Amino acid sequence: MVAKAFVPRQTAFQATFAAFILLVLVPLASARHAAGPAGSLATMQVLPPDAALAAVSPDGRNVYSAGGRSDRMHAYRRASTGTLTLLPGKAGCIARTDPRCTRGGAINGPTALVVGRSGTSVFLASWTGRQHAALFGRSRSTGALRFLSCLGEGTETVACSPGGRRTTGALAVSPDGRFGYLAQREGPKKVTIFSIGNGGQSLREVGCIGRANSTTCTRVRTLLFNPTALVVSPDGRNLYVTSSTSRDHGIVFAFARDKQTGLVTPLAGAGACLSATVSTCTPLRPLSFIDGSEGQPGGAIAISLDGRTAVVGGFPGPSTVHGIVLALGRDPGTGTLTPGGCLGEGTGCSPARKLGAVGAVALSPDGRTVYAGTFGSLVIGRLSAALSLSQLTGRYGCIVRPLAGTPQGCATLPAGASGVWSIAASRDGHSLYAAAGKLVAFRVRG
Repeated sequence: MVAKAFVPRQTAFQATFAAFILLVLVPLASARHAAGPAGSLATMQVLPPDAALAAVSPDGRNVYSAGGRSDRMHAYRRASTGTLTLLPGKAGCIARTDPRCTRGGAINGPTALVVGRSGTSVFLASWTGRQHAALFGRSRSTGALRFLSCLGEGTETVACSPGGRRTTGALAVSPDGRFGYLAQREGPKKVTIFSIGNGGQSLREVGCIGRANSTTCTRVRTLLFNPTALVVSPDGRNLYVTSSTSRDHGIVFAFARDKQTGLVTPLAGAGACLSATVSTCTPLRPLSFIDGSEGQPGGAIAISLDGRTAVVGGFPGPSTVHGIVLALGRDPGTGTLTPGGCLGEGTGCSPARKLGAVGAVALSPDGRTVYAGTFGSLVIGRLSAALSLSQLTGRYGCIVRPLAGTPQGCATLPAGASGVWSIAASRDGHSLYAAAGKLVAFRVRG
């Protein structure tokens, strides 16, 4: 005879209580574990290809990365959760000669990656080589890219429209996709203005922005000009350019755009620029921007989707150990920028942990969260309606490069990640992508 196992009987109350624990308290405990302040980040994925640049398509279906030690672009399908899958076969990578990839012209040292607002085009600027800016057509259904045209000297296999110089940096594109703005980093440093015609089949230089004594370009107010980052306002009415030189330090230049020609005119009076050193500009806190000659991607300026707020990032003194992020209010009617609050080193700034010299900034779609990338960290701050900035509390406010042990008070970037050179936020507000040696996908809390 086999003895029956003893099974205790549950009362109705016990059964109800157990169900309560499973259905309510356990999920609440999990939510508390996963919870964090709005805008804070949780790592979802680390993608293996090298990456120094990242961009998200406006429809949120794709993410593109480029740069690092390999001169390639990579194309990913983005799921509703924000996770990424490399496109199959040759569509997953774009390169100059690799037979395993889609042919993409002369990709050499990419410094800027932009998806056009229409979602049908992707632009890539390169640091070295003869091809300075390349335009790719994007399939909205698959996200795959196809090389269309380029601006530069051309190569043995690619014919480009002449324009610009060999060494290029930041890139911006008008909202209507008709004009581009490309920072030039050698010779008389300038911004090349080019038109985009024939469905993207042709790029043509139509103008430029240069220093005060330029005889051929629209002139800024200073004799020294070294463009480091660019952004066009969402309404297409203005172009903003950051410049950093040893004499004048960091300046933000503001231009009115002619939407029909793409050409620009400096705003009138003090509104033409913001500076701590140029007396005819609107006063600005002392700062410098990471110089384009350092070979880093341009990206230390960002503007909100509603066009009412901008942020710039750099460092406040001769040392790059400490960084600073400044908030700027924008008047949509005039295009003028007004300095707001600041995060980081400086009198009156909200203090920030682990904020070194800032080389990349991004804003959340609602304009309330600021992400700043440095040589070894990703710092997260909140921006108020009054343009004050503050870092998120505790470990939610900073994610740092892995070192020996866990850095006190911060979360850690995944192994293999290094400096955060480029940051891209999805328009649905659910995901953030950081090019940090590896492409890191984050889930945005809140």
